[in-house]
Amino acid sequence: MNTLIEIKERVIDREAVQTINARYLHAFLEITSKFANWIKNRIKECKFRENIDL
Repeated sequence: MNTLIEIKERVIDREAVQTINARYLHAFLEITSKFANWIKNRIKECKFRENIDL
């Protein structure tokens, strides 16, 4: 792990939130599985729901 991940502030549903690029996170964490498989599993495990932020 060399450099830190860039954090960007975005407005989602009129609220400022900190965001990162999931692909950069995948690389930063040195995940060995393919990104597509990893992100699908993370979405399922964390029970993310489209258009809903907690």
